[in-house]
Amino acid sequence: MPYTAPAGTKLVSEPVVYSVPPSLPGLATTPPTVTTPSFPATGSAVTNATGVNVIAWLSGGTFTSVVLNGGTVATGACNPVIVPASQTIQFAYTGSPSWVWTAF
Repeated sequence: MPYTAPAGTKLVSEPVVYSVPPSLPGLATTPPTVTTPSFPATGSAVTNATGVNVIAWLSGGTFTSVVLNGGTVATGACNPVIVPASQTIQFAYTGSPSWVWTAF
């Protein structure tokens, strides 16, 4: 038995085109550009003051812990790290790590 569309609707046989990121009229769907802060000294915290959630992409150094808002989220390497808006992050490490922040 063929499918019958509910009253007031119709079946669409044309291909559906999706966009990435999604495009919605009147809504910004492209994340804003954020400025990456300097990498903190080992044991020092940095607050995400960008107003948006960010992904912190780490490189270099040897990490022994990653702490988000006072709670340890990783012991050792953890890449990438999501840092919600207004939250703090700190690291224990050796070497010379760096990072780049990307909004999402």
